[in-house]
Amino acid sequence: MKVAAAYVLLGAVAAACLAPGGTVFKATVRQPDGSYPLEVVLGDHTGKVIGVESALGEPAGGDLPQTQQDPDDPNAVIITWATGACDDVHMLFQAADTGYRLDVDAHERIGLGCTAQLLFRAMQIRFSEPISPDSIIASGGR
Repeated sequence: MKVAAAYVLLGAVAAACLAPGGTVFKATVRQPDGSYPLEVVLGDHTGKVIGVESALGEPAGGDLPQTQQDPDDPNAVIITWATGACDDVHMLFQAADTGYRLDVDAHERIGLGCTAQLLFRAMQIRFSEPISPDSIIASGGR
């Protein structure tokens, strides 16, 4: 009985240490024609993110994640990156030495019914205050 209780306590402590902090946001990002929906999860460790959603229009950028100012919202940036048609994508936004870091973690998911196709994605990240895209170091992706 004591051994079982010790394992339960150890598991609870490990889960608490590994649990991500901050706030989690989710968005379904689609291609401009509405195809290839992709659920993206963003964890915010700054308290500055207030929302995420699929960005309108053609994604401008390359394979690697890039940020640019949202022309319609001074409190938002657009992140663009490339993924496969069926990838799982998680992002982490956190403070860095001289600004912020946005890590994009794309996991390839291959299976039946999944097209082997590279797609360019775009997502709007809204903040509680203006944050310059130049202060965000974006990394990861494919």
